[in-house]
Amino acid sequence: ISALNGIGGGIGKYLAPVDDVAMLGLNQADDFLATGAASALVPKAASSLGRWGETRLAQVLGGAGEKPGKAMATSLGNRFVDRMFDGIAHEAKAGLNVELTSTIRKQILKDAELIGVGQIKGARWHFFQGAKQETLNFLTQNGIQYSLY
Repeated sequence: ISALNGIGGGIGKYLAPVDDVAMLGLNQADDFLATGAASALVPKAASSLGRWGETRLAQVLGGAGEKPGKAMATSLGNRFVDRMFDGIAHEAKAGLNVELTSTIRKQILKDAELIGVGQIKGARWHFFQGAKQETLNFLTQNGIQYSLY
């Protein structure tokens, strides 16, 4: 199930079968948790999970945009975004029910600042295994859109 700030839609076309490891940009040595032949692979290790999320994001965006070569400076420190497309910073979050940790909070505030000063047109966060309501509320409070898959 997919939701764009509460608007439902399908994601079936973005799910990769278990044997499509190469397409996800991962290798057979990565530590995976697979739920069946018709399900997407979900790696267990944090670094693999991050790469998996970025690969899923590229698929969702149809390959559009690119990973910026350098960070964007903010008053809270540098912001590294996962993908830029048409002036919108896209962030992939692949963790299970992403919580509003201090790190996540800071990333959101950096995005809000970048929007506020006109360095980017906007931001959209993509959650591939859910997010806590507190996280979604904080995004909304800061003018950042999100999608749930």
